[in-house]
Amino acid sequence: MKLPLIILSCVVMLMLSDGARAQAADGTDPDAPIVAKFHHIRPYEITDDTPIAVGLETGDPGIGGMMIGIVSLNVYDRFGNVAIPKGSKLIGQTIRQVNDRREVQWSGLQLPGTATLQFDPPLEGLYAGWFGRYHCLSSSTAWL
Repeated sequence: MKLPLIILSCVVMLMLSDGARAQAADGTDPDAPIVAKFHHIRPYEITDDTPIAVGLETGDPGIGGMMIGIVSLNVYDRFGNVAIPKGSKLIGQTIRQVNDRREVQWSGLQLPGTATLQFDPPLEGLYAGWFGRYHCLSSSTAWL
């Protein structure tokens, strides 16, 4: 009795998967296959939405003004490695301001005792007031 039930389940799954086709990314051919891209996270890689606690060291309050923030807590990758050590400096500029919040585009990271890394493309984040903190990375992943 289990064999017909298993076959029926497989047929239903095939019918459902056939009817649930997604449209191609460019919208031109609905029958084009959808290609999934898998990304394996590597050690010392910081991914989107990684929280980074940053205290403001210096900042020009105007749009386009330079911002320098100091990382106040170690930032860990998914493997438990310290990817951004406490005391590192984020270097960027304000691109937008709404009330006491500033949207900052971070273009570089200066690690304590070593070189400065440039982000390409720059990373964006929201800075909540002068005594707030930088919430999370957005845009693409940052390789450190």
